[in-house]
Amino acid sequence: MATPVRAHLDVCSWERIAGWAVMDGEPGVPVVLSVTVNQLHCFDIVADQYRPDLHALGWGGGRNGFHFTLQRSSFEDSILVVEIRVAGSLEPLPGTPFTLLNDEAGFAPDLVGGLSAAIGRAVARGHMPTLAAQGRVLVAALRRVCDALPGAGLAVNALAQAEPVSFSTGPMPLVSIVVAVRDQFALTMRCLRSIAEHRPRTPFEIVVVDDASSDQTVLLPLVAEGVRVIGNEENAGFLRSVCTAVASTSAPYVMLLNNDTAVHEGWLDHLVDTMAQDPGAGIVGSKLLNEDGTLQECGGLVWRMGDAHNCGRNESPDRPEHCMLREADYVSGASLLVRRSVWDAVGGFSPEFSPGYYEDTDLCFKARAAGWRVLVQPASIVTHREGGTAGRDGVPGTMKAFQARNQRLFRAKWAAVLAGHPVNGEIDPGLQALRRAGRRALFIDDCTPEPDADAGSNAALQHMLALQRLGYVVEFAPSENMSFMPSYTPALQRLGILCRYRPHASSVEEVLRAHPGEIELVYLHRVKNTRFIQLVRELHPRARIVYSVADLHHVRLERGAALGVEEPRAAARVREDELHAIRSSDGTLVHSGPERATILRCLPQARVAVVPWAVALRPDGPGFECRSGAVFIGSRHPPNVDAAVWLLGRIMPLVWHRQPGFVLHLVGSHADAPAVRQAHAALPGVLQDRVRLRGRVPDLAAVLDQVRLSVAPLRYGAGIKGKVLESLAAGVPCIMTPCAAEGIGLPPALALVAAEPEAFAASMLRLHRSPALHRKASRAAIGFIAERHGKAAMDTALAAALEMAGLEAAMAEAAARGQPGRDGAWPAPNRLLRHAAGDGHGQVRDSPL
Repeated sequence: MATPVRAHLDVCSWERIAGWAVMDGEPGVPVVLSVTVNQLHCFDIVADQYRPDLHALGWGGGRNGFHFTLQRSSFEDSILVVEIRVAGSLEPLPGTPFTLLNDEAGFAPDLVGGLSAAIGRAVARGHMPTLAAQGRVLVAALRRVCDALPGAGLAVNALAQAEPVSFSTGPMPLVSIVVAVRDQFALTMRCLRSIAEHRPRTPFEIVVVDDASSDQTVLLPLVAEGVRVIGNEENAGFLRSVCTAVASTSAPYVMLLNNDTAVHEGWLDHLVDTMAQDPGAGIVGSKLLNEDGTLQECGGLVWRMGDAHNCGRNESPDRPEHCMLREADYVSGASLLVRRSVWDAVGGFSPEFSPGYYEDTDLCFKARAAGWRVLVQPASIVTHREGGTAGRDGVPGTMKAFQARNQRLFRAKWAAVLAGHPVNGEIDPGLQALRRAGRRALFIDDCTPEPDADAGSNAALQHMLALQRLGYVVEFAPSENMSFMPSYTPALQRLGILCRYRPHASSVEEVLRAHPGEIELVYLHRVKNTRFIQLVRELHPRARIVYSVADLHHVRLERGAALGVEEPRAAARVREDELHAIRSSDGTLVHSGPERATILRCLPQARVAVVPWAVALRPDGPGFECRSGAVFIGSRHPPNVDAAVWLLGRIMPLVWHRQPGFVLHLVGSHADAPAVRQAHAALPGVLQDRVRLRGRVPDLAAVLDQVRLSVAPLRYGAGIKGKVLESLAAGVPCIMTPCAAEGIGLPPALALVAAEPEAFAASMLRLHRSPALHRKASRAAIGFIAERHGKAAMDTALAAALEMAGLEAAMAEAAARGQPGRDGAWPAPNRLLRHAAGDGHGQVRDSPL
């Protein structure tokens, strides 16, 4: 350096440019620095700012630092080459010159046009290298295609600084992601990088429509490999640009995504999964976050005057109300998935809302008018820089300036529909958002259901989903453990169940007191939870109370006492509790005819309905030759532990005597019970190897696909056995005791029942060795589950049970008294049965799922 100055540049960014400079031998003399941008002198600055680190070195009291900031808006150039020198010197400071990319400046029109044409020709001819090549190769290629263009050096520098992104898309994408952009190259690249970082498992393509940008967006074909870029020669506006892009795609789903978004893990997959689960869903939107992490919106409401409300705006995104799948008046086009068939049927965006604003709300209303549901899936999370694309309220020259005009257009177009909407301020938005989803039902169980662990959880989950299909928004509150369960609570929320948990609620009592009179149905699962009946009567007097026994515990305890494994006095106490709960509720649900008969023998006037639970069919498992052995599935419920010990000690030795290589799998928490471990250890060593103590497994289907049969050697118990139903649903025949078969109503081909160890073992061997018998039983199992334990059978039975409990009569009485319900009126009686029957196309379009 020509001057006796030592210096260093610490930071060089738009946010801060800082460093230090000190004159050798005279550290107390301030150094004057000259700042030039693109070879033009801008200003001088004195390096006299205090720096503690320099002070510690003893340099001039530490006053040798400098810092300043450059504002993008002060420069018209896209690339700023910043150089700092000591005033009067020709040598730049170490670290300079450096380059800043000005996202707020555009390229000159002739450069944009020339670049677009040149890059387009090169890409079409295959002359451009892939992004896998080194950056310098790309820069050199760009130089070759635009050397003759004025200002092309700016584009070269911009490309050199851009961090490329790459996508590999298959030949048949399921989703076309459409991003309309005008300028804002940095935002677009941030959006694309977020998709690359959180790459969906769903096959997709990305289509960017460049609406006559004047900035670095022209370089997208070079820095976004696998992205199809459509260029508008003239500015067409957001609405028309999106329509142009959608028309160029053919995937079954269209994903509209703003370029001022950053997506989170699973954002697209959760939307697609929701569509797959619900054939009546036409549009599904994401939960949008502000950049500070607060909630921007979780679906939207539209009031009577056409003014829109962002549900949950600026609240915590973790509140339970903002984490459940539910219906919405509209979802934002910032992140919106629509079926292509729906888009085509309703005509996409309506051109009268061009260039934009209210076009997404209008699309949602058109879809709903055509019979489709509009849902918000909060599991899909997207951060949205509000105003990044459309500008801010009322700013002239931005799309946002069209908001007021388009609101008036929207209100006039949908006046008849909006007449049934509340006026802004008339009702709490949170309650209105829930009412959009349906009537409210509160479901109370001991703990959050774990469907992979026990049959009671499976039944609870399936009944909650049935209530949804019958027109309810279901709220779930656990009475014994109010903790958020990481694996299970989100699974319920993705299905549209409003879960209550700490710290947002600390008890069932708190949930009941939160909104007195708002709940129409309270579903109490298991006898312990009937203790809330009196409180429900006080706080929600018009609610009907349904008690589901899960299974009659006193029957199970009586049978266990007869075997000497349960306490007789416990059975008597539980019997009295169960009968009291049946007397106190409006209706009682059981899963089998024998349970209903048992109750009616004690209480002839009781209102008791048999309601099964749905079990998903899996008819396409491997064939007989690819299977071997048997499985016993069970939780650490005392009857299951007793059955496993009896199986290992009395039945399996008979099986091994005739087929020594027979393998038994024990799946579920009962396999870890001390009594089961002890029974296993008592076996001879060679036989211990024939037993697989697998405990809980992540995928029960994988186990059922391995074995030829399942066993249910229960010596006592009550109610329908979920282990039997799950096995039959997978086409795996089950050998069972009379207790395990009770109440299922098996056809002759599946009545593989044996009470004694010798007969049980003989049945296992016969089924394991006979392909013909196995095929016959497997086909019968699939047919039986389809007929008796499908969703339609469950929904019809549950709807009839609710009518039996007087629920529909209560709704009719409320309507006669003028009490408002969903959308201002209660449904007519028998509406639930119509829901269960569907609309003639296998679709039930009035509830989230």
